[in-house]
Amino acid sequence: MSLTVKEINGLIQWIDDGFKPVKKPHGKGWLKRKKPPGKEQMPVKLFDGNGLHLLVTPNGSRGWRYRYRFAGREKLISLGVYPKTGLQRARDKRKEVEQQHADGLDPSVVRQEKRSQEKAARLNTFAAAIWEWSDRYHTKTGAAKSTKVRNERIVKYLVVGLGKTAVAEITRPAMLSTVETIEKEHGTETAHRALSLARLFFEHLAVKGMITGDPTVGVRQEIGEVVDKPRSAIVEPKKIGLLLRDIWNYQGQPATIAALKLLAHTFLRPGELRQANWSEIDFESAEWIIPTTRLKQRRTHPEPHLVPLSDQAVAILQELHQITGPVGFVFPSTRKGRPLSENAFRVALLNLGYDGDTHHAHGFRKLASTRLHALNFDSRIIEKQLAHAVPGVAGKYNTYDYAAERRDMLQSWSAHLDSLRTGDNVVAIKSAPRR
Repeated sequence: MSLTVKEINGLIQWIDDGFKPVKKPHGKGWLKRKKPPGKEQMPVKLFDGNGLHLLVTPNGSRGWRYRYRFAGREKLISLGVYPKTGLQRARDKRKEVEQQHADGLDPSVVRQEKRSQEKAARLNTFAAAIWEWSDRYHTKTGAAKSTKVRNERIVKYLVVGLGKTAVAEITRPAMLSTVETIEKEHGTETAHRALSLARLFFEHLAVKGMITGDPTVGVRQEIGEVVDKPRSAIVEPKKIGLLLRDIWNYQGQPATIAALKLLAHTFLRPGELRQANWSEIDFESAEWIIPTTRLKQRRTHPEPHLVPLSDQAVAILQELHQITGPVGFVFPSTRKGRPLSENAFRVALLNLGYDGDTHHAHGFRKLASTRLHALNFDSRIIEKQLAHAVPGVAGKYNTYDYAAERRDMLQSWSAHLDSLRTGDNVVAIKSAPRR
């Protein structure tokens, strides 16, 4: 005989009342048909027929179960919790799994596969995927807390427009619409930052084989241009000498001091320098190879960037090698397993009395470019060492790397910096002949 809702509720109430003796049984059916159980007999199964029963346990849980046989084995599957899943709904669910069984399928396996698919779908949404990537990306790159907070705010803006969409289904029009909304609500610079962050994310997905195309391609030219604010830099020779003396006398962490010195000697981008690994340094050939993945201009600069090392740069690295080598990050953070943060340079320069309006870590590039041009070095050699993209036909067809010329220039540059730092008569460095 099948259960009724009144019977179920009556028995459950009697159980909840602590099995108090009753003069009149609850309902008309179950308690009349069977002897009421004692507490020691819990849990209680209320059978509805055809394998369906309601399991009532001492802790108060009440769940529908369906018992069936598959491949010679008895199996049990949950069909919901009472009263959220009512009697009729439980019977409907039983019919669904009975049909699966009739089709030769194991209902438990069908459910597991469905849950796996739903989980994969959730993980493959833009929101789930970009948040997971963001956490790993900022940890891997050793981003400053302020940078992580800023980028997480931008991720939220992107998620508003794309969050529920599967990453493989995001189109360029959808990407453009989202970025245009960000530009309208938060400004052009933030829109460009959002697009850059999205581009890094989609590059990651492409490498993992999760997508075949990049929906950020072509979007940049559809939004406004950002007017770059020049980063501050000291370019006067006497002030450069003072800056260098301050750095050489700085009593900070060895990795930070060495990094600042090498920014001056190599004029790399701070982000390219601080994440360096000892595997990139070749002391024998006095070369530093920056992998393409860390280059800002990696789209237009598909090859690793060669940095010829002057004698002075080699000496700085050899001294640091005794402290942070022989493997891992060249400039490790005090936080284990991470490189120096972006903020480390700013804090060090502030400690030396140079705020962002006086001299920025990125300003060593402007310092070097300005002085080397003033010293009559060939612009092509300087731009090559700065890893700048050369526009137009020249950039497309001129593949000469100026390696020998750059080595000579950097050695002369280091000697020039030494003269400025020590206050000796400034060495009149000889520029490479113009080609």
